[in-house]
Amino acid sequence: MPLPDGLGPVIAAWINDDVRSGVTPLAAGWDCEAMAVGGVVVKRPRNAEAAARLRREVRLLALIGPRVRVAVPQMHLVEGPPVWSWHRGLPGQQVLPEEYDALPVVARDRLAGDLARLMADLHAIPLAEARAVGAVEVPGWEIPQIDWPEGLRAVAEFVARVDLPPDPMGQVLGQFDGHGWNMAFDSQRQLLNGVYDFGDAGIGALHRDFIYAGLTSMDLMERVVAAYQAERGVRLDMERIGVLAGQHRLWEVAQGGGADHVARVHLWRDWWGV
Repeated sequence: MPLPDGLGPVIAAWINDDVRSGVTPLAAGWDCEAMAVGGVVVKRPRNAEAAARLRREVRLLALIGPRVRVAVPQMHLVEGPPVWSWHRGLPGQQVLPEEYDALPVVARDRLAGDLARLMADLHAIPLAEARAVGAVEVPGWEIPQIDWPEGLRAVAEFVARVDLPPDPMGQVLGQFDGHGWNMAFDSQRQLLNGVYDFGDAGIGALHRDFIYAGLTSMDLMERVVAAYQAERGVRLDMERIGVLAGQHRLWEVAQGGGADHVARVHLWRDWWGV
């Protein structure tokens, strides 16, 4: 699919770090820088490793797009050099914690139902097909020994030591990044227009895929679990999901510093309810 008319020179200038105009920088991710122009989102990987992940994301979305009931980006890869990708942006805003908290119950349930359907569709994709387009195992969390925040030390050390057995529901293809910062939400109509950023998508334990909604709100996570159970007619282990969420947040606390560290400690306190 060709780029929309007139965007080629603007994008080329940005890709090559020339002076540019009409460009809206987007939040920088770990792997890629991104910008928006004329309704198109362009991603530029920071290094060779990030470029390999971008190629994998493009292939995965080509597999995922026709299989899911929620809109996801249709990404196009340009090998360059340099390597970059583009896709038409999904209209809408991120679902930040404070914005989720302001939603009425009916909108919360509708959002959770859409996310649950997306996850059910992803989890139904055969792993052999996912591996054939490059899907890999999502990495675990190595939680280092640190001086945990005051008042959280005992529970933090306990959660960090929990060694869960293999997931009884096995492995699935999942997004493993399904929080509100990766959602395109129509705040006026209170409808989810789509979900993006599948750079962390891969193969992992089914229960783990639910914890990321909790970064937006534990209430959202619980609603997604309930909707998924109804959608698939299965029963999930909330205790397992809770332990995984706690371990993930401990890992994030251990990674951060400064203001970022304070935000991650807040997420940990929210998970533990203190």
